[in-house]
Amino acid sequence: MNLTEKQKAFIDHYYATLDEKNSIATIEEMVEVFVVLYLEANDDDKRERVAYSILTINPTIKLMGLEELLDVNELYEHAATRQKKVKNGAIVAQEKRHRHRGDFSLTDAEWENAVHHFNNECAYCGKKEKLTFEHVVPFSKGGSFGKENIIPACSTCNSSKNDLDYDHWYRNQSFYDEMRDQRVMTYLGQMNNPGSNDDGLSEDHVLFA
Repeated sequence: MNLTEKQKAFIDHYYATLDEKNSIATIEEMVEVFVVLYLEANDDDKRERVAYSILTINPTIKLMGLEELLDVNELYEHAATRQKKVKNGAIVAQEKRHRHRGDFSLTDAEWENAVHHFNNECAYCGKKEKLTFEHVVPFSKGGSFGKENIIPACSTCNSSKNDLDYDHWYRNQSFYDEMRDQRVMTYLGQMNNPGSNDDGLSEDHVLFA
């Protein structure tokens, strides 16, 4: 990355005044640190990590006057690439754990179908965050890693539910939604009974009592 004179001057000023700063007290000062790291990064992986950090700290980067120092579009592209890696990393880590234990049977197509069924949202709270494999029946209680037991959930819901029973946990959450509950039951009913048009709500609920 070839630095412009303005970028070099910004870095020089940062290091010249570094000793005057006892600590980082504001978001602007934190972003300034990451901007220097971004400009000094010598490969795309480092730039992606720093860009992601900058936009996580302050998404309104354009309002800070830094567009004169950075290619903001490039910054967003690097951050988006890193975000995708973070999202995929959580899923890959889960997949590796289950493959190692020999209980992984979910295919990529089945996972994509599950995500599509729930509109790319967490099946529980409805947030459009990075999605992880959620065992409706906990693995510790005999739940499989197959399409009949896996739904997409955000990491917060996944961690919160942990090895609790579906009904007991979900119905006690502030974000409980009957429509989403029925959607989960309908989906699991279809996966457990391929070819069936019956949603089997009452029967499926017995599975998780």
